[in-house]
Amino acid sequence: MMQAHVPTLFLVIITVSFMLSIALACAGYRKKPELMLWSTSFALHGLAFVFYSLRGEVSDLISIVGANVFISSIFAILAEGLFYFLRRQAPRLLIWSPVLLIAVSFSLLLDYLALRIIIGCAVFGLQGLLLLYFVAQHNRLIVGRGKYIFAASAFIESCILVSRALILSQGYTVPTLTVADPLNTITYLCSIVCLILLVISLFLMTWERDEHALRVSEHEL
Repeated sequence: MMQAHVPTLFLVIITVSFMLSIALACAGYRKKPELMLWSTSFALHGLAFVFYSLRGEVSDLISIVGANVFISSIFAILAEGLFYFLRRQAPRLLIWSPVLLIAVSFSLLLDYLALRIIIGCAVFGLQGLLLLYFVAQHNRLIVGRGKYIFAASAFIESCILVSRALILSQGYTVPTLTVADPLNTITYLCSIVCLILLVISLFLMTWERDEHALRVSEHEL
């Protein structure tokens, strides 16, 4: 199976993450706070991969614990932004408890690579499914088709992460994140695809909401 050059993939992911973060921030500045929130999640994604790329050169607390706390926080911030978009109170205990779980478990398991990866992938996958649940739960409140792209992005990422956890739990040789491996290649390529799908969905959801509000106001006039 073809294997991509991991440092190059990291560079692509970092660059795409920061560029999409800037695009969301520019679009949302002083106008759409939910876009600013979502922009933060993309920036954290870029920072997480910066920390991953520094594995072995900086403290494990930064390159392992910090990076994975950032990854977990991405899902939490996406959920916060979604509830702000919906003008609904966010269930913060449910949203942020996985972040605390990752921080504690990874701090205690610094010497257990396989267990860390399995726990991380399982928790991140469940956080993605939680986003999918929130969209389904409030389906009627979100107009247009952007929500379907959002849901597809969350579902694809969750499937990849949960599958990775299951494969590793069955005794698959655990590759470090910086090793060229088919499992890593698939994971990183899907990450890039999901980033692009996600930002398309966020822009589309906000545009469709504004367009719907405009049509309603015109109808009332």
